[in-house]
Amino acid sequence: MFKYWTRKMPKAPAMLALCLTSVFVYVAIHRNFKLVSSNKAVTLSSRSQITSETTEAKVFEEKALVNDEMCQGLLYGTAAGNKTAHLPDDTKDQQVLDVMQKGCKEFKKRYLFEINENDTYITEDEKNYPIAFSILAHRYSHQLIRLLSAIYAPQNVYCIHLDTKTPKPMQKLVDQLNSCFPNVFRSSKSEDVVYAGFSRLQADINCMNDLLDHKNSWVHLINLCAQDYPLSTNFEIVQQLKLLKGRNAIGGHLPGEQDLERTTYVYRIHNITNKNGKVEKSIMKTSKLKSPAPHGITIYKNLAYNVYARTFLKWALRDSKKAKDFLDWSRDTYSPDEHYWRSLEDLKEDVPGAGFRKDQWQVSRYIQWGGSPKPCKGYWRHYICVFGSRDLERLTKSPLMFVNKLDAHFDSRPIACLRKWLDERKRRTFAVNSPKLPLLP
Repeated sequence: MFKYWTRKMPKAPAMLALCLTSVFVYVAIHRNFKLVSSNKAVTLSSRSQITSETTEAKVFEEKALVNDEMCQGLLYGTAAGNKTAHLPDDTKDQQVLDVMQKGCKEFKKRYLFEINENDTYITEDEKNYPIAFSILAHRYSHQLIRLLSAIYAPQNVYCIHLDTKTPKPMQKLVDQLNSCFPNVFRSSKSEDVVYAGFSRLQADINCMNDLLDHKNSWVHLINLCAQDYPLSTNFEIVQQLKLLKGRNAIGGHLPGEQDLERTTYVYRIHNITNKNGKVEKSIMKTSKLKSPAPHGITIYKNLAYNVYARTFLKWALRDSKKAKDFLDWSRDTYSPDEHYWRSLEDLKEDVPGAGFRKDQWQVSRYIQWGGSPKPCKGYWRHYICVFGSRDLERLTKSPLMFVNKLDAHFDSRPIACLRKWLDERKRRTFAVNSPKLPLLP
């Protein structure tokens, strides 16, 4: 179990401990949020699984933060919710673009960028620790913009990669974002992304290279997809990243029996006709065996979405011949984005920015895989739960930074309610409600 500042104790001492903790947090806030976590303050241990159900932790009990009856009921478990769709009023790409055409002021107001641009709610810690974000998207402008709005801060930098198949209005929208937000830009190269193909990894690399070239002095990069959403404020994310001390946090483990063929056989991209009669590209296994990985690299399986140190990405994408050789070798494997990064970390040499090499430990994603004993109250896609409104209560209890996945076309309430929850916690500056505690390996 994860252990936090508070533990079970007799009633009177418990009240004293709670009071002392509140005073500590209050003082920390009014000293530019110089809240420092130490092993004495936070004692945490890693879990044996990478899945969401085993990375949940019990956090400080919060009073209801959201002054909204529907969201309060969903966030704090006093309402059951339902599975019916609840869509925003701008589900068409052109509708979002139309708002942009009205000007930056209207766009920022409509999509709630204003609170995250307000210097009142940005701490000195955050200003001094900019973060780079790589975001992959291919559809649903409104969900991409709501994600960007939730994680936006003027000191950070954001690269958005759009699939070449992305609808034209959405491409036009993303191209125009830079006119309102100088720290948001579209990747210089776009890929025709095929599910589980090399193009998925290349799309991330395109943004990573652009972010390495950017003048922003970020230390860590977080890669996202448009169906992710934050479970932490920017302040909490910064506290987590600072504890990494310039190192990666890439969740991974040696592959299981079912994953071995991903890198044992050669895979090719083929055109297939889907059930709607449309021709699309799909990755398929051949009978041809691959040669062993170069330089004796041991294959690990990793999450596709992680935290990367700048020094590690510069080494992997610019400086290391071994990393380049391994990237070329991975071009005809299945889902190389799920083995490339963690495998590189395990090279028997001094890899800059390498993480703790602790299997199964990660800080990035709350994910529920198929086979979990917990019910998915949304729907399943690619063996992953797409969470619904009835999942909200447990999402808010996770210590991890983001949830994957949400789908506003299925139900917009999780995004709307999580945004209200995050904004209120940001406004209250933790004087009443304690910040989420960062994880240690």
